[in-house]
Formats: sequence, structure tokens, C-alpha cells
Amino acid sequence: MILVDSSVWIAVFSKRPPFRIDELVDINEVVTCLPIVQEVLQGVDDDYRFEDTRDILYDLRAIEDPMTGELFHEAILLYRAARKMGVTVRSRSTA
Repeated sequence: MILVDSSVWIAVFSKRPPFRIDELVDINEVVTCLPIVQEVLQGVDDDYRFEDTRDILYDLRAIEDPMTGELFHEAILLYRAARKMGVTVRSRSTA
């Protein structure tokens, strides 16, 4: 089981990927989790690329999470809608 970080997926799905994921690991061993899927998908600006990327990530086996996929999908759509309106959502600092 290999959990691939969002930074790797972002590189894989970039317009000029520096490598192919299947050349580095056995894709059948790759798993994901909802926070990684969210991080990757909320940054995809193009709607067609979003759908392709979403389908690929959703086809991977996912590690169980107490929150539902529906909740994460809604968060992804809200983030993307805000970005399309010119609003950049930032993490809250606790400091």
C-alpha cells in the first residue's frame, strides 16, 4: 500500500509532468485519502482537466475516513467556486 502525497499528484497532473507515476510505483499499490483528493482537485482550474483528474483519483482505493466523500466533494466545489469569483481561500492561522 502506497499513499501518494498531494504534491506528487499535483506534479503528475501538471501540464508538463516531470515523471509518470506508473514508472515510479505499481499503480495497483497506490491508495489515497479524502484530504489528498481535496487538495489536488481544488487546485484544478480547467473544468475538463478537473473532471479527468477527479475520475482518476476517485478510481483509486481510498483509506477509510470518518468523514464522507460527499462532504469532501462539497468542500472541493465550494473552494473552486470561490476561486472562479476571485476569492482565494486561505488556511486560518492559530497563532
